[in-house]
Amino acid sequence: MTKLSQEILVYSRACEHLLSTQVTLNDDESSLVEYYVQELSRKFVSPGPTMKKAAAQQRTSPSAP
Repeated sequence: MTKLSQEILVYSRACEHLLSTQVTLNDDESSLVEYYVQELSRKFVSPGPTMKKAAAQQRTSPSAP
């Protein structure tokens, strides 16, 4: 495992620990978790169709015979 992979693993476990053990987070903890979620989403979540996009596509696509 590379050093970067190890650092990412430690960081993600720290965020998971905060989320699973703390009832409320202070500002620093909230910022840490928010950054973690945003970066994961940006890197790994494909921008699939939203409900609005899917509904618009259904209205504009021709009906099946």
